[in-house]
Amino acid sequence: MNQLQKQVESERPAETDGTLSSQPYARIQRPLPQMLLNNFLGGIVWGVGSVLGATVVVAVIGYLITTFKAVPFLGEIIAIFQNTLSP
Repeated sequence: MNQLQKQVESERPAETDGTLSSQPYARIQRPLPQMLLNNFLGGIVWGVGSVLGATVVVAVIGYLITTFKAVPFLGEIIAIFQNTLSP
């Protein structure tokens, strides 16, 4: 056996029974209350981020639309939409 084959043989992981539970990384478990709290907080942060992101996108689109008032055809269409949306 050459040196490379010996090194590969020595670096192979130990044999397991093939189940996931026998793998070392599968044994990491958190308590149920901690998992629920982490998932709940993660959902809240995701929701707030989605709302803020949508607000920024709508604001940018609204700003861009106001710049098109100078274009004759688009300006008239945008004015109709603004009159419809304003109280």
